[in-house]
Amino acid sequence: MDWWSVTTIWRWLRFLSKTVRLSALTAQPANLPLTIHELERHPLGTQAFIPMKGEVFVVVVALGDDKPDLSTLRAFITNGEQGVNYHRNVWHHPLFAWQRVTDFLTIDRGGSDNCDVESIPEQELCFA
Repeated sequence: MDWWSVTTIWRWLRFLSKTVRLSALTAQPANLPLTIHELERHPLGTQAFIPMKGEVFVVVVALGDDKPDLSTLRAFITNGEQGVNYHRNVWHHPLFAWQRVTDFLTIDRGGSDNCDVESIPEQELCFA
């Protein structure tokens, strides 16, 4: 590898370390009935969650600009073979594991101060 390639890679890694954060997260199983009191969004970048052992988990999302539009609130149960990537400004609830404690690889893009939290009236979620 020549000097230019090493320098380019180093600059890219320095940039990446300022804009992307990798971490591990452990989510607890959801209690039923599932109720939520707040939603969050990340205005500066995306946020991804990948289950480490193929565990099923709950995804809760809503549309909305400045505040979540609760008429669009939806909850999904994953199949355990997929992760989820929230685009910028998508309102969502922090993760719920479904039946057992679940470990996730998380990828946060956007740097610090990248989380808006909005309290909402208590919502009880139903799954079809």
